[in-house]
Amino acid sequence: MTLFLGKPLLCATSFKIELNRPYLAKGLLLASQVSILVGPPNTGKSSVVACLAASISMGRTIGHIRVKRGAVLYVAAEDPNGIAERSHGYFHTEPTDLAHFHIHGWPINLADDDEMATFCAEAQKFRRSFQAAQMLIVFDTLNLCIGDGDENSARDMSRVIENAQRLARATRAHVMIIGASDQRVRLRRDGRLIGSTGARQVSSVVFRCSRPAVEAVWRISGRLVLMPSTAVASGTGCRGRTR
Repeated sequence: MTLFLGKPLLCATSFKIELNRPYLAKGLLLASQVSILVGPPNTGKSSVVACLAASISMGRTIGHIRVKRGAVLYVAAEDPNGIAERSHGYFHTEPTDLAHFHIHGWPINLADDDEMATFCAEAQKFRRSFQAAQMLIVFDTLNLCIGDGDENSARDMSRVIENAQRLARATRAHVMIIGASDQRVRLRRDGRLIGSTGARQVSSVVFRCSRPAVEAVWRISGRLVLMPSTAVASGTGCRGRTR
């Protein structure tokens, strides 16, 4: 192992591609990955994530999307009871003792390194307590989980994304951040995201929520491509369906 500035270097020549990278929702949410969901007010962002989280906690397929069962830690800084209500209906047909979906009803400052280090240690304990093979961590919403920071500040959002990525790597979870109702995050005709600096810095995937469907912005072959939920992405394994 070669060290540089006290940290190990990744050797490109000996790197092995993980062809079967663990996923929570195939073609959508991978382990050790960070995503962000953005959209205007009242487009159902929390409802969409509650559905996704409930399905993951039970290992239940969503339409054509294959799901692997995992533990869910949902930071509902805005309305914990509302998230419980939104997810409640999904558990009627499944044994609830098999689903590990737990809601933390207080904000966590994603921009605070010390607070995130403590949260990361507790999240690792949470995962071990359920012996979960997979894990989903949700922060809802960004504007309540950034402390005194500004989600439109490049400096503050850099810290948020860096801490979220560190959390994803340490816990091997998928970390999803529900962004504020920001209509400035949009897609240009050439496939590039404009608007929120934070959204541009997410290295994996950005979801854009709109009625009546959810559209995903994917990084495919080095560029961003807009895919409606009714589309099938050739070669990605991602499928969706409008409900």
